Amino acid sequence: NPEYDPVVVSFPRGVPSSLADEGSSNSTANNDSISFMYSKLKASSSRGKRVIGLDASETCTYTATASGRGHDGRLTKLHVIVYDKKLNTWKVIPTAEKGTVFALDQAVVDYVPNVMDGGMGIGGGNAAGGGAMNASERVELLVESFGSKKKQKVMASRAANMVNINSVVGAGNVMMNSVQSQGEKISDGNKDAMVNDGKDSGALNANEVALMQARRALLPPFDDKADAPHKIYDAQQIAGPVVWKRCSQIVDKVFDKSQASNTDFVEDLLGKKDHVPQSMITLISSINPNKRGNSYRLKAAFFLFLVMRFHSRISKKDFITGNTVDDCVNFTKLPHEIGVRLFEIFTTRMEGGKENG
Repeated sequence: NPEYDPVVVSFPRGVPSSLADEGSSNSTANNDSISFMYSKLKASSSRGKRVIGLDASETCTYTATASGRGHDGRLTKLHVIVYDKKLNTWKVIPTAEKGTVFALDQAVVDYVPNVMDGGMGIGGGNAAGGGAMNASERVELLVESFGSKKKQKVMASRAANMVNINSVVGAGNVMMNSVQSQGEKISDGNKDAMVNDGKDSGALNANEVALMQARRALLPPFDDKADAPHKIYDAQQIAGPVVWKRCSQIVDKVFDKSQASNTDFVEDLLGKKDHVPQSMITLISSINPNKRGNSYRLKAAFFLFLVMRFHSRISKKDFITGNTVDDCVNFTKLPHEIGVRLFEIFTTRMEGGKENG
């Protein structure tokens, strides 16, 4: 049809046997072994095309699509040469969708995987005993069938070194029965003395000590004896003396300036409100700087604002590179002392650059 460019398809997984047999001299197959349909990719748009093929037995489908973009970066495009015997001329025509070759993806219609009891274990019906194989068993079968001799030796050595739990001393019910029998021989008086001694000593066991150390290493400094939520964490301890002093200087200076010039203290402290989270504006606006005892709350809120701005800057990148820490601090646009402290708390140094990070 001269109104349409020729549609060219390929079979990356191999030409189907029905098509391959058509090329043989003794083939009895007809030309309808696979029927193709060429249509729009989307009904609402003229851009993009779809090719769908269905074999004569209606068991396999072949599909491929093209987005239809004119500049897709391809270095080669397919053209078809049509030769006219009568006029003794030939014409070069690009294939459909600007020289596209539709690579067909083969699929089986209404394919149901081999499953058992609602599970999705691959090869479940073929496993010994009728149960689905686990991951290690599937790996072992793959290595036995397709692995090299070296890999097979490694798998055999791994299986030989596997320890049976029933062979371990104290495994199973033997150890539990022994402990129970020993406990039955302890008198009630000795049991009470052991329980009371543990309560009176007040000492932590090894598990509690390890858990407490893990919390201390993971969380900021906290008071485990605090009787109110706001007493658990201390912003001044988290910031450190240098950063806290710097925050205090900024807050005090901005407050004195706003009082003298009669300007908005919150906007002078945080900057233009269009670039500040509304939550921070509401929080700092609720703190009266003239009220006694609110100086600490105001400085803690300002430190929280700097932490949020630090997170907003670095969350846009997977990593920040620089010859020195000062280069990284300059990227965050924070005061130097505060930026160094936040990098120390919230980031991890990369050794050897991003290739080795």
